[in-house]
Amino acid sequence: MTHKPAFILTAFLVIVPTLEAAGATPRCLDSSGDRSQIDTTRVAIDAACRCFVFPSHGEYVACARSVSRARVNEQLLRKECVRTVTRLYAQSSCGRTLSEKFGPFVPCISRTLSTPFRIRCAVRPLYRCADANTRDVQSASCIGPMSCVDTADGNHDLQIGAPGDTGSCIPAASAFADNGDGTVTDERSGLVWEKLADDDSIHDWDASFTWSEASSVKLAQLNAGGGFAGHTDWRVPTIEELISLIRQGHNPPVAPEFDSGCAPGCSVTSCSCTHADFHWSASTDPRHSNAAWSVIFGGDGVAEADLKTYKMYVRAVRGGS
Repeated sequence: MTHKPAFILTAFLVIVPTLEAAGATPRCLDSSGDRSQIDTTRVAIDAACRCFVFPSHGEYVACARSVSRARVNEQLLRKECVRTVTRLYAQSSCGRTLSEKFGPFVPCISRTLSTPFRIRCAVRPLYRCADANTRDVQSASCIGPMSCVDTADGNHDLQIGAPGDTGSCIPAASAFADNGDGTVTDERSGLVWEKLADDDSIHDWDASFTWSEASSVKLAQLNAGGGFAGHTDWRVPTIEELISLIRQGHNPPVAPEFDSGCAPGCSVTSCSCTHADFHWSASTDPRHSNAAWSVIFGGDGVAEADLKTYKMYVRAVRGGS
């Protein structure tokens, strides 16, 4: 098959959480406990505001703000930090739909090559965020993480900038739990994923399907009778959901829960397999009705649009939207 995504480089805006102008007004990060409070607040937000549930980015950010304010009332977060926390969630891909021309939104990092270098990060459509070196700017599309601060904040100081940060993509943190029934739960997004095996069943990692067969054949079998793992609402993931499994910088670029003990004859309850090739998403390319988005699970992971007649692999999901 032929894959020819057209990448277009674009400028990035500074999108890091910034402190208010110096003065007597108390600011977030003035207190030694602020970072710890922000960390626990983010755990609470991730549990209450699942990334793929909200139909719009604004509703997702509003949920994060609401949780932050509630924690202020409970004296679990200083009020000065609500704005900082909200900015962390405002610069995320959650709730953003496919760009008509340029694909799914991902965090994009750019850094100047001059000394001292500057780092910027913005959430941009994938095709406007090419990995490239142009003039004095090096850019990187970070597939996998959902927010800019998780993508570029290497020293965990809640800001993105040199010299503490490098301008390189940081792999998405693992937050997966093997449920022991052939499924894996992403504890941050709330999505439940099908494990793949090597047993010639409908879960076989070598089973490939056209885009329409992913639903008419694979999902039809998973949801038949009592369903798979006790559920009958399995579906093909959206492109945004699928790329959230990618952990750039790892080989293979998936969490261990998706790649362990794979051997001939093993089932989804005894092993987990990931094929290093393209997997279908449910997302049709807005530009071409005969094409849909897919993700490769080899190398650092790449997302692109392909003809729906191609045979690709499928990993089912449930939950979320």
